[in-house]
Amino acid sequence: MASIAAIIPADRARIAATVVSVLIGVALIGLAWGRVVDEMALLKPASVLAAVEAGIPVTAAEISGAARAAQAAEDGPVGARASRIAGQLHMAAAARLGGTATLAGLAEYDRAAAQFASALADAPADRFAWWWLVSSRWNSAQHLAAAQAWRAAALSGLFDPELMFARVEGALALWPYLDISARQALGAQLVVHWQWGPDGLAELLARFGAGDVLREALTGRPDIAEDLGRRMAGRR
Repeated sequence: MASIAAIIPADRARIAATVVSVLIGVALIGLAWGRVVDEMALLKPASVLAAVEAGIPVTAAEISGAARAAQAAEDGPVGARASRIAGQLHMAAAARLGGTATLAGLAEYDRAAAQFASALADAPADRFAWWWLVSSRWNSAQHLAAAQAWRAAALSGLFDPELMFARVEGALALWPYLDISARQALGAQLVVHWQWGPDGLAELLARFGAGDVLREALTGRPDIAEDLGRRMAGRR
């Protein structure tokens, strides 16, 4: 009997461990299924956004409906991505409604900015969401807010081949509104981009006639400023 009594607690422990494992498995399946459902909910918004970006005709009603569908998935596992897609759709809607020339367009830019801010609350390192926030603020003529967002965007990654020229172009447009720390951040970006591709950078700077900006942003690196100045001179 002693041996049987010794076995029973062990059996109970094994049963308990099995039950816990099953419950954990069920919970994980539930979480995974929730993500699948949310990903499926984003298929339509993502396809509408892809059509807009490809220049395929899409009605304003389709864009608005897609934005609402993306927003409906914000509370799930794909919340940050859903918010960013919704924001991009609101940007598209703003352009369709006349942009800053109409109250409806301005309202869409504000909605877009709110969506990008929501995406960044869930994923603060999302460099694309930062850049879209800059764009939404700039397009709605909120230049100081755009400049603040630009500085945060620059801090999200010093070297980013996909966004580096867009960032520099944005900084040149926003230069009068950038504070000292943002201008220093631009200088750091210029150094890295010069190391990666000086000719393309010089071409962009020449297009903006950014000689004065270049010298101020690169006060600590006059050698790079001089090199870029020579390259810019050949493109005027």
